[in-house]
Amino acid sequence: FLERGYEGGTCEGLGFIEGEVVKFEEDLNLKIPHMGWNELEILKQEPLYQGIEDKSDFYFVHSFYVKCKDEFVSAKAQYGHKFAASLQKDHIFATQFHPEKSQNLGLKLLENFIRL
Repeated sequence: FLERGYEGGTCEGLGFIEGEVVKFEEDLNLKIPHMGWNELEILKQEPLYQGIEDKSDFYFVHSFYVKCKDEFVSAKAQYGHKFAASLQKDHIFATQFHPEKSQNLGLKLLENFIRL
């Protein structure tokens, strides 16, 4: 969805959202890939998060994260630093976490997505 990414070299993206996908910095002494439960800081109460409380936990498995303008970031999480955990622009919704592995809250998010 973004303009470019760097997994396996530089790759051009679809460009629907201005930004890029970059690898977590190795100098932060983080385990990569990042795997586990993280708290979401919900920044925008959009329909995707209806019925989901701020500071809820979702499951992540990733080595890369999105760098984009804050106007597109609907939630953030923390792993070494804050990063975009979900994006929204017009009718495009994207999550960095895995709703399908996030138990009841993930199911609620998927139900919300189907209703959009």
